[in-house]
Amino acid sequence: MTNFKHSGISAKLIKILSNDHQIYQEVDGLQNIVYWKISDKEFYSIETYKDKKSHDEKNLIIKNLIEDYISKYLVKLPRIVAGEIVWEHSK
Repeated sequence: MTNFKHSGISAKLIKILSNDHQIYQEVDGLQNIVYWKISDKEFYSIETYKDKKSHDEKNLIIKNLIEDYISKYLVKLPRIVAGEIVWEHSK
């Protein structure tokens, strides 16, 4: 899960992050990614991966994406939190 705090342009940043599907295709093991807006100045992403190696690879790709496209809009660096799925319900 990644927390993004920025200058008040959630819609623009989510559009930037979601328009380049190729960048997500480059991450082996990325199974799902969801962005959701918390407020006009904050949004989160939640990603699921096949394994920890895939997650670690994603951190580098996302870091590059942030530096290249959205760092100028952020008020602080994104906070990335990782953990192990211990239970899941799906339909």
